[in-house]
Amino acid sequence: MSKTHARKGQVATEFFTYAAIFLLIVLAAYFTIFFVQSSEISNKESLYVKWFGERFASSANMAMAGQRGFNYTMQFERDILGKPFTVQFVPQSGSRRPFVYIIWSQNNLTYSYPMGNLTLQPGPCIRYVPTGYYYEINSSLGELNFYNDGRTVTLSQKGCT
Repeated sequence: MSKTHARKGQVATEFFTYAAIFLLIVLAAYFTIFFVQSSEISNKESLYVKWFGERFASSANMAMAGQRGFNYTMQFERDILGKPFTVQFVPQSGSRRPFVYIIWSQNNLTYSYPMGNLTLQPGPCIRYVPTGYYYEINSSLGELNFYNDGRTVTLSQKGCT
């Protein structure tokens, strides 16, 4: 073999070696960015669901602090990022404080929020679940009303059948 022909083979081998190394580096960078981005999206979704649930607990606490005759209607989205959710109000029982639970089926997320010392009562369109002893709202209606009569805070919704 001539020296020129051997040199061309060495150049081709070096080229493909460098190309393979470059391709491995690009793939490693791509997968690293992909996994970091997907975990970041999951964290942002989690924070959004947490904030979404805090609105329900804050509204209930505001109704409790509003004293007798306070009436507040809370408007909310019918889904969280396009996926359904459930809101459960667990009333006070004995020494147990009342809680609000937000359950988002998308990522199997459940957040709980303590509420102040208030007595909850279900009104129209609020479903009582005796097995879990909680009240569940119909999230597809998009609003929830809180009414304080001086002793209890009544949860109600309009538009159910």
